[in-house]
Amino acid sequence: MGDDRHRFGWPHPGGASLSPLPRIGGGLLRTVLTPEQAASPNPRGTLTGINTVSPEYFSTLHIPFRDGRAFTDFDRAETASVIVINQAAARTFFPGEQAVGKRLKFLGEDFMRQVVGVCGDTVTVTIGETPQPVLYVPLAQDYQPFLSVDVRTRTTPEALLPAAVAEVHRLNSSLALAVPQTIQQLIGTGLWAPRMGAALFGIFGLLGLLLAAIGIYGVMAYVVAQRTNEIGIRMALGAARADVLGLVVQQALRLAFAGIVIGVVGGLFVTRLMSNLLFSVSPADPITYSAVSLVLAAAAFTAAWIPAWRASGIDPVTALRD
Repeated sequence: MGDDRHRFGWPHPGGASLSPLPRIGGGLLRTVLTPEQAASPNPRGTLTGINTVSPEYFSTLHIPFRDGRAFTDFDRAETASVIVINQAAARTFFPGEQAVGKRLKFLGEDFMRQVVGVCGDTVTVTIGETPQPVLYVPLAQDYQPFLSVDVRTRTTPEALLPAAVAEVHRLNSSLALAVPQTIQQLIGTGLWAPRMGAALFGIFGLLGLLLAAIGIYGVMAYVVAQRTNEIGIRMALGAARADVLGLVVQQALRLAFAGIVIGVVGGLFVTRLMSNLLFSVSPADPITYSAVSLVLAAAAFTAAWIPAWRASGIDPVTALRD
C-alpha cells in the first residue's frame, strides 16, 4: 500500500494496523542467523516466521510486550534496522539471555538487525500449537506489496466491515481486497478441523456411553430377574417390600460402583496418552468423569429397581410355585 500506510489512522476506540501475515494459516518464512552463525563459512540458520507490520500492529491486536519497545514512526528506511521478536524466538535464538540489544540477520542480507523488543507469543498456524518463533519487521524498513489491514473496534465487527472496506477504496480505488472478514470468522476457519474432530469424538463418546448404559441395564436386569424366587421367599417369610427393594438395589449398585471405579482409573490412564488431542480440557476433567459416572450409576439403579419392584409385587405363593 506504499505511501498510504500512514493514512490508516483510525482513532481509538477503533484502531488499525498493517501486516502481510494472517494470524492463522501460516505466512512468510525466512532463514534467520545469529552473529555467530553469520560468521561461519557455512552458515546454517533457523527457518522462522516473518511478519512486516506497522507501528500500530501490536496495540491494535493487544499483543503485550515482555521487554523493550514496539516500533515507532522513527523506525524508517534511513534509520538503523530493527526487529521485534516474540518470546518463542527469544528462547530459540537467545536461550537464558536478554534478547533486547542482540542482533540477528536474514540469510541473503549483508547487514544485521537489532532486537528492540520482545512481545508475547501469538497463534501463527493452528490454534493450540506450540508457540512458534516469529520476527516482526517495521513496514517502513521492509515494504511489502501485499498487506492486510487489521481494524479494532468496540462496536460489532460485522457492522464496521463495510465501512472499513469503503475507507480503503476511498484511499485507493485500485486496491483489491481479498476476503474481508472479522477475526472471529478467521478463528472459526482455523477451528473448523478441530471442531469437526471434537464433534466426531463427542458422537462416538455418546454412542459408547449409550451402549455402556444399555449393557449395564441388561446385565443388572437379568441378574435381578434370576432372583425372583429368592424375593418371593423373602416376601413369604415376612420381609417388607421396601426392605427387599433396598437390599437388591444396594447389591446392584455395589457392583456398579466397583465397575465405575475401575473404569475411571483406566480412563485416567488412557486419556493421558491422548492429551495432545484435547484443547482447553484437562485429561482428568472432573466434570466429564462425574457426568459419565452418574449416567452409568443411574442406569444401574434403574436396571436393579424396576425388576426388583416387579418381583416384589408378585404373590409369594406364585413365586414359590414357580
